[in-house]
Amino acid sequence: MRWYNPKSRSVEDTLVAFTDEEATKRLGGHLSSEAFLTVYDRLPAEGMAIEQALLFVGHHFRLRHLEYRPSR
Repeated sequence: MRWYNPKSRSVEDTLVAFTDEEATKRLGGHLSSEAFLTVYDRLPAEGMAIEQALLFVGHHFRLRHLEYRPSR
């Protein structure tokens, strides 16, 4: 899958996560992981598939990261 990784702040090609454990592992280990996981945890609980939830989390934080970019 191609997604925006909020930990590295870059677009990456990676294998699809098939379990919640794999997905949370991808989002963990960063200072902002609690925020990433808070958004992620709510999505599968609402019926969203794991892959779609990761894509959504990446998109959500990509937009937030763009908001806080310094102007040139």
